[in-house]
Amino acid sequence: MQAHPLFRFLLLIALISGCVLLSFRYLLPLILPFVTAYILIRLLFPLIHFLQKRFSFPNWLAYGGTLTVFFSLLGGSILLLGKYLIRQCRLLCTNAPMYGQICCQTIENGCNQLCLTMDHYFRFRQGTTLEFINARLDSISDQSMERFYQGAYQTALEWIGGSINLLWFLLITFIGMVMLCKDLEPIHEIYRKNRFYPQIHQVMHTMRTTGLAYLRTQIIIVIINWILCGIGLCLIRNPYFILIGLVISLIDALPVLGSGMILIPWGLYFIFQGQFYPAAVLLTTYLATLFTREFLEARLMGDGLHLFSFFTLASIFAGLKLYGISGIFLGPFSVVLIRAIYQVWTGTAPPEKEAG
Repeated sequence: MQAHPLFRFLLLIALISGCVLLSFRYLLPLILPFVTAYILIRLLFPLIHFLQKRFSFPNWLAYGGTLTVFFSLLGGSILLLGKYLIRQCRLLCTNAPMYGQICCQTIENGCNQLCLTMDHYFRFRQGTTLEFINARLDSISDQSMERFYQGAYQTALEWIGGSINLLWFLLITFIGMVMLCKDLEPIHEIYRKNRFYPQIHQVMHTMRTTGLAYLRTQIIIVIINWILCGIGLCLIRNPYFILIGLVISLIDALPVLGSGMILIPWGLYFIFQGQFYPAAVLLTTYLATLFTREFLEARLMGDGLHLFSFFTLASIFAGLKLYGISGIFLGPFSVVLIRAIYQVWTGTAPPEKEAG
């Protein structure tokens, strides 16, 4: 008895999706430094080729000079950025008790007003609702503080571990790039002679024009919007302009939400407070980030992922659940990879465009 076409389709999609998920969860962390090294070398290769052809640089000088300049700029940027990020995180931790007190006072005032309103409408004795809430809060306050301190300790350990992993990642990536200087062409030759080269090449072509284009575009937009938000917050003298700018730029990568979810209410708050300069700066920053996203997505991503916004949002949500914060990028990338493999497997992949 022949299986129903729908059953075969669902079985194939489930098989491909499972392989992609397992690869991204367990294989990608192992090979990510080497994949990053290869991508960076390919990005730098036009400059290396230009130095070899235009100025007749020998291979060791073209590769070595390019890598030296690249890593000097990258290392300096990371050290400078890390210095300010650590300083702002330390300042935030120092001022956290004060901010907590302000938040608690604000919540308490609002709660008191709400309780008085409920007492009035339900004709309770004044203070009855507040006494009831205070009795419940007292029973859970000790447990809440204990969980808070445990969470803060665990977060600090994760930050330390993440910093060590980042340094290790950068070191392996650097070594991989150096080794690829002499191994790049032999690797390409082995790749071209592989018996599955046509199928792999078709998948890679699809990923390069869709998935990788999406990743590249989103990373560039996040970095530019991070700079724009940082400048805007610096102009209003916010002490956490780099840290908050990073958070806003990451939220801006989410479909529908965007940076306006934070910048617009923040700007309106300043307007209601009669502070028009910071309001104008924040709203101008929002318009700048909006224009940057609209302009760069059209220029860098072309036709995009060929996904509806609803499915893009769904893939990002699933990616966040499966991969953590990196799911903002890996979620849509996984969907495109699954689709590319399915098209090649079933022979429905679109033909490649002719060069030129």
